[in-house]
Amino acid sequence: MKIHHIIKLAGIACLLIPALQVRSQKAVSFDVAGIRSMRSELNGLNVSCFYHINERLTAGLEMNRFFAVTHVKEKEAFKASAWDFDLNFHYLLPVIKK
Repeated sequence: MKIHHIIKLAGIACLLIPALQVRSQKAVSFDVAGIRSMRSELNGLNVSCFYHINERLTAGLEMNRFFAVTHVKEKEAFKASAWDFDLNFHYLLPVIKK
């Protein structure tokens, strides 16, 4: 159980590291959302942090935690849960030229 808490703390720390280098309030964004995996019918939590390098380029880390659920398949019960870590880079294309 201790390793589970260590992994949680490490994930949160990784999300907060970019905030140490913030120069303005718009440089880092944090998002938290509820999510659902439709295929495996798992509910979870999404936590993401994006660092806005400039007006068009962003980089971020996204962490999804799907909570444990007991499923029954062919009279056999099993627990399903998941972690998902994503590293994202986005180049934003302008829709309207100024």
